[in-house]
Amino acid sequence: MNFIRYCLFAVFTLLLSLNAAARGHYNVMGTVTDEKGQLLTSATVFISGSEKITMTNERGEFIFHNLDPGAFQLTVTMLGFTPDVRSLVIQTTSPNLKVVLKPTAIALNEVKIPAGNTLEDYYQLFKAQFLGISPNGLDCEITNRDVIKLNYDQKKGILTASANDFLVIQNKRTGYKVRYLLRGSPTTP
Repeated sequence: MNFIRYCLFAVFTLLLSLNAAARGHYNVMGTVTDEKGQLLTSATVFISGSEKITMTNERGEFIFHNLDPGAFQLTVTMLGFTPDVRSLVIQTTSPNLKVVLKPTAIALNEVKIPAGNTLEDYYQLFKAQFLGISPNGLDCEITNRDVIKLNYDQKKGILTASANDFLVIQNKRTGYKVRYLLRGSPTTP
């Protein structure tokens, strides 16, 4: 009789464990694109109020593993885009999200430049204004500077920059690589 009680207790304990395990362990996954449907790599995705953070891979995908059921706030950010913040409630299934980020203009301060500088001087000035001159900014390098078009208006003394593709910025110290969409129209004094 004790053996039967022991077996029933073991089966009951096993079923409780399986039930508890089945209630958790959901995945939140998704794909991040821009408005044109282009996959966005290296977008930052995080769950607010937690230490769960990841980046999209080369296919624009992200995944969080083994989340317990509950309510979450998921945020997707990328430089040059408006952040996407959404509330999620996970109860019975693992959500698969489609996130579309909208471009946003980032205004830099106007810089007046004296005439007579070379294209390399203009690039170095742009780089200093765009990346900054802090130790972190100095450790960054634009790896595809050939996509940048610089235009210096000698009459107004204004340097404008545009790009026909994402700028790829590598931080040598941290190893981070960021893609930045440079858009906008020239500013006037």
